[in-house]
Amino acid sequence: MTYVAIVSGLGESAAGYAHGLTGLMHLLRGMAGFAADRFAWSDRGRVINSLMLYHDADAVLVGHSFGGSVCLDVAEAIAPRPCRLFLIDPVPTSAGKRWAPGFAFTPPPNVTTTTCYRRTWFLPYPRAKDVRMTSRSVNVPIAGTDHNSVVMPACRMIFEAMRPS
Repeated sequence: MTYVAIVSGLGESAAGYAHGLTGLMHLLRGMAGFAADRFAWSDRGRVINSLMLYHDADAVLVGHSFGGSVCLDVAEAIAPRPCRLFLIDPVPTSAGKRWAPGFAFTPPPNVTTTTCYRRTWFLPYPRAKDVRMTSRSVNVPIAGTDHNSVVMPACRMIFEAMRPS
């Protein structure tokens, strides 16, 4: 069993990426051996509680925008439980202690793999440019000019990465 917690960003109701994240949740729920829920970026406690309910399941965290910072915090909070991390155009929050100068970040040690989908277009606000590279992390640039343009391709790639072969 795999449990996937999908955490939206600040503008979670924006139609463009809400449909992508909700669509990903429904696709995963339709696969045998998967359970998935979607949370707001402000639901850190609910995400942790849900992961506790699925304590025997493999844990996967998917975070978009500010939800990426939440996923990093949640991964640290559930340590030493291993988890996989997928970040979609993550944006650091002021509380994000794992963000380093240059807006790269280091996932906690219990994260087995990290994939960061990020747009290549210039942004007027700080965002994660890269995962601090380790043997268990990868950066995937996606051509796009806005937050929404990255979500749909990233959700498709996340679904393919989790789909049984």
